[in-house]
Amino acid sequence: LIDQASGWFDQGGGDFKSVHNYFRKLIQKDLKPLIAKGLCGAVYTQLSDVEEEVNGLLTYDRKICKLI
Repeated sequence: LIDQASGWFDQGGGDFKSVHNYFRKLIQKDLKPLIAKGLCGAVYTQLSDVEEEVNGLLTYDRKICKLI
């Protein structure tokens, strides 16, 4: 399978649509309800937060896992 855009400007190529949507207060409220609408996968793009982005699986100091 080809992911042509990976969140950038999708020109209609590739085998599926890749959307980068950064949920804040987070998974239970916003992501899980999308399963009933056809969501079949989700990916964290970063293991931990970094100085410029706070969308990691873990906090910047890696002490807190945001999924728990």
